[in-house]
Amino acid sequence: MALSPVIPVLAVAAAALTILLFFRVTRYSRVLFWAATCLLLAVLFHADAWKRPISSDGYYYYVWLVSAWFDHDLDLTDNYGAGGNHYGFGSTNTGYADNMFPVGCALMWLPFFVAGQCLRLLPGLRVDAVAGMSLLEQRATMVGTLVYGIAGLILLFRVCKRTSSERTAFLSLSCLLWGTFLAYYLTSRPSMSEGCSFFTQCLFLFLVVRARSDASLKECFVLGLVLGISAAVRYHNLASLCLVAPVFVGGRRTRGWGGPVD
Repeated sequence: MALSPVIPVLAVAAAALTILLFFRVTRYSRVLFWAATCLLLAVLFHADAWKRPISSDGYYYYVWLVSAWFDHDLDLTDNYGAGGNHYGFGSTNTGYADNMFPVGCALMWLPFFVAGQCLRLLPGLRVDAVAGMSLLEQRATMVGTLVYGIAGLILLFRVCKRTSSERTAFLSLSCLLWGTFLAYYLTSRPSMSEGCSFFTQCLFLFLVVRARSDASLKECFVLGLVLGISAAVRYHNLASLCLVAPVFVGGRRTRGWGGPVD
């Protein structure tokens, strides 16, 4: 199934649905919006990423997971020997195989990778590829990126709905999904870090908006944990730390921030 002619059709359908929602938001239109969005993303995922789930930089994010699960270490020398090292990374000063890509994505993919290992055990399935590198395992793991992307959209919608009308939130979400490269990274290049990064940033923003100026130690710990995982996915996500300032600096709530998110 060719991807190029599918994208315009799905984009037009999503745009038409969003316009209808903007003029009339009902219980059924909300359900239709989320159902259609998930369906469109799933169709795009199956059209492209299903054939080659892991590519380019994604291999180096994924290989951390394979090495930790099967070799019980983070020495990638044997993994590069079996699966390749197309970027030609050498060795570090300690003698281990180099990998400039962080481990955050591997941590987030772990539950889906485990599901792939369970699928390998099903009777009748024959997997001849190197352990961890079969198409079955890659597909199961990369579905995680799609799931995280949809979860991120839901979190972001709840944030937008707090600061604007529900109609505006639907429109903003659709523009973000279909007007940027977000849909591309969720469905065509799920092994890249953008999908996981989007979720962690949305979760962090959601928690910041929900936080109060007198946040408890537990709330601060959760914020720090989420930001730490986000930074482990993409280092520059640490810049999101500045979002905390309007909430906590000054010892009071800043207008428009704080309190529970509906």
